[in-house]
Amino acid sequence: MTIDSPIDTQWFIQKATENDWTAIDDRVTEISNNPAWINWTSEGLISEVLYERDIAISLLEKTKLPFDESKEFGLRRVLQTDENQHLRRKSAIAFFVHGIKDEEILSLLHDAQHNDDELREQVVMLLTKL
Repeated sequence: MTIDSPIDTQWFIQKATENDWTAIDDRVTEISNNPAWINWTSEGLISEVLYERDIAISLLEKTKLPFDESKEFGLRRVLQTDENQHLRRKSAIAFFVHGIKDEEILSLLHDAQHNDDELREQVVMLLTKL
């Protein structure tokens, strides 16, 4: 995980190993429109490291920058095949936030609403916007 950014990538590694996702989420919001970080998401989405995939999904959820084909493909890959169900559900949220609301995404959002305590509140708020 190497990015040309004022935010040190080692900080993310440290916080992930400490399981401090609140701090990570706050920092992700700060960098979500940094092109270098958004470019990194193509790599992060295919990483074998769970927290790197998680951070990549969070960046894509928060960014105002448009998805290119590789980002959409990588995010769809996580949504469909990741062994971590929580990351699959987070991918559905990222797609939904960016206006992509197909049946597969809605199905995962409904699943998150009923089966993922961490995402439930956010998903309920999103689904009320349908």
